[in-house]
Amino acid sequence: MALDKSFIKMWEGTEKSSGWTNPFKSKTPLKTRIVQAQYQLRSIISRLEVCISRLEERDRSLFERIVEALQKNDKMRATMYANEVAEIRRAAKSLLATQLALEQVSLRLETITEFGDVMVGLAPVIGVIKELKGVIKGIMPELAIELDQLG
Repeated sequence: MALDKSFIKMWEGTEKSSGWTNPFKSKTPLKTRIVQAQYQLRSIISRLEVCISRLEERDRSLFERIVEALQKNDKMRATMYANEVAEIRRAAKSLLATQLALEQVSLRLETITEFGDVMVGLAPVIGVIKELKGVIKGIMPELAIELDQLG
């Protein structure tokens, strides 16, 4: 896999702007944008956790009212509370699915960040392999072919 300098420039933002620049192209490095997205996702996930816990508390409270209404033989009120509990549970289930999906996206972004850092770290190694290939080409051509496949 060939790693060129454009990836490093895009990842770390080391590109120097000279002359005409594209107004639609983001000037912030890709790594920075991914880290910002992770931060925003963590914020959204924590707000979802708070919302889900409030819904669960409301669910418990209304369920206790259902039990009290049934003990008093007030079936109309118990039915009303039961319908509300069902709606709350539907909403909580939907929010939980959203939270899990966002956590999955956050984990994927973490993986991408780590992989990008590894690729940037490997760039010098790939350069050394390419230099060695040129030196060894005349001495051991079969080794140069293997280095070519590696780099």
